[in-house]
Amino acid sequence: MRDWKAPGNIIDIITRINRIRKECPALQTYNNVLFLNADNPNILAYAKMTEDRSDIVICVVNLDPFHSHHSILHVPLGTFGIPEDEQYQAHDLLSGERYRWHGPTAYVELAPTTKMAHIIKVRRW
Repeated sequence: MRDWKAPGNIIDIITRINRIRKECPALQTYNNVLFLNADNPNILAYAKMTEDRSDIVICVVNLDPFHSHHSILHVPLGTFGIPEDEQYQAHDLLSGERYRWHGPTAYVELAPTTKMAHIIKVRRW
């Protein structure tokens, strides 16, 4: 039997992810996944959005549990209804950090022990 309270457990991160899923309508359906191009094969990224684009979320995961990785993401701004010359906010719902992104590419860096994933809510300014 697994001891969920043992050191190194994932209770906190799973609790945060479940809370985010409940708060984001785009994450509550299964037929709206759009995989994004990332320049690093160790980075998996996908977007989900509601039909009316009122909720847009990008999920980015480091697939390597032992090493840090970085990548350029190719963000489908046209699909999101955001002009390519417009700045937009990327709010990481896991860490609380907010970034100002501009254009159809964005830099991400993930580390297995400190920042293993992003769940980014995309908003127009």
